Amino acid sequence: MNLTTSSGGDLFLKTASFEIRHNYDLVLNAVNIQGLNLKYAAHAFRDNYNIVLAAVAQNGWALEFASERLRDNYGIVMAAVLNCGSALLYASPRCNRDRNIVMTAMKSSGYALKYVNQIFLTDREIIMAAVKNDGDALEHVPENFLNDREIVMTAISNCSIMFEFGTIFPLWSADRDIAIIAVRNNAGFKYINKALYDNPDFLAEVFNIEYKTPELFHEIMERGRCLFKIPLPKAVITLLLRLLIEAAVCSD
Repeated sequence: MNLTTSSGGDLFLKTASFEIRHNYDLVLNAVNIQGLNLKYAAHAFRDNYNIVLAAVAQNGWALEFASERLRDNYGIVMAAVLNCGSALLYASPRCNRDRNIVMTAMKSSGYALKYVNQIFLTDREIIMAAVKNDGDALEHVPENFLNDREIVMTAISNCSIMFEFGTIFPLWSADRDIAIIAVRNNAGFKYINKALYDNPDFLAEVFNIEYKTPELFHEIMERGRCLFKIPLPKAVITLLLRLLIEAAVCSD
């Protein structure tokens, strides 16, 4: 049988015969192409180290279909989280307490912080690795770390929408550097402290705009205030502000 012509797409084994699902070479070929074929392999192959290793290396989520014994195997779990950090969800409790495995998972997919053993939620290095890879991981960061400026800034640099995360913006809405990063990455102005977005120096830095006098900038901002009441891409806002500036200069 030519697996590449199977009617099941990449999941060749889903519609394969009993004989094919029990054929070592064909199953190994199938999981090398798409690891999730492990779900449809003969039960014995889910406990076969070589087949499972090939499957999770191709698609970490295939760990879900490995035997309990292999979900507790360091090499198998490490290969799975290298491919997809969130495969940590299916690791055995023992492997989920292994710091090397957990750190690898965070560097592969920071959002996997959602699945770590509780013992690592006090580990700043683990938390930092997670938000550095994926700012969305901030959603699962323990509250005490939300006071850590470096962690918050790292997360927002990778995902500005996290600035809108309910617990974050009251704490950091007045932090100039964090606010600049967030707004430049299209976070909503409504979450920025009013003292900042009324400051011409702050807005000029955000949008890289030069202006002659603070009075002129305030006039421009009043004319363009509506721009900050609706979500627009930074490039669009910048263009409109420049047009307002040109109009104001021409009217002088």
